[in-house]
Amino acid sequence: MKNLLHLTGWLLLTWVLSIPCVSIWGGVEWPYFFVLLLLPFAACREARRLSVAICYGLIGGFIFAWPIFIDWQMAKYVKLGYRTEIEIFSFTIAMGFVCGMAFHLDKRGEKASPEDKSTDG
Repeated sequence: MKNLLHLTGWLLLTWVLSIPCVSIWGGVEWPYFFVLLLLPFAACREARRLSVAICYGLIGGFIFAWPIFIDWQMAKYVKLGYRTEIEIFSFTIAMGFVCGMAFHLDKRGEKASPEDKSTDG
């Protein structure tokens, strides 16, 4: 439960840091993508299971895909097309995959380099 609260905190931190990067005319500024790197970092730091890391990536990917692919000025007057929906869906799946891979690589690194358990000294 504690780790889920930490993941929620990371998600809120990412959201707060991304607010200045979103343009009011639609689209995002380049620092937005660096802020999104917090999602896989949090997944590999705080998640205990691979399924939690993937779900965290899917939730974060869905939330943070909207400013990238939607022009908010045009969205008032025009329905979203299939292309925009596919882009948001693809970004969501990609972020879930990236968070899952970050978790897997982090846990694999922990298994590959065990702490020094030598009995010398």
